[in-house]
Amino acid sequence: SPQLPAVWTGSVRETVEEGALAFHLPLDVRVVLTWDADNTNIDLVVTDPNERLQRYGLPSYQGGLLSMNFVGGYGPEEYALRNAKPGKYRIEARHSGHRQQVSRPIDPTVLVRVQTAFGTPQQQEKLYSVRLSRVGEMRFAGELEIPGVAEENR
Repeated sequence: SPQLPAVWTGSVRETVEEGALAFHLPLDVRVVLTWDADNTNIDLVVTDPNERLQRYGLPSYQGGLLSMNFVGGYGPEEYALRNAKPGKYRIEARHSGHRQQVSRPIDPTVLVRVQTAFGTPQQQEKLYSVRLSRVGEMRFAGELEIPGVAEENR
């Protein structure tokens, strides 16, 4: 008879100190992008008040980070910024490609969740939705303004 693979019967709690992976991480800005078409690559594009685009894997001059680029599935892609500078943040979604095995690919609908004061009692959220109809298309998906004197950033 075939051998069944070994099954681990331990507990995660036995190997991780209680609370070691849970910590408070408040953010001034958190943007999460998801979409509804499998095997599709949608990119989150965030432009800061200095008109600098955020790049994958590199922190912005403000310390903002964009999650890794998910090239299939439904996302999510996330932008996180702990200490936001005053000014406007432009949020866009770009349809970068797909691997759908169909004669007519599904036009993805993108949901963008913009959160301010994330992880605090003052947290607020706005939702934006856009449809992308062709590969290469980039559409405005939302904007966020952090109050203050934006000229301080220049």
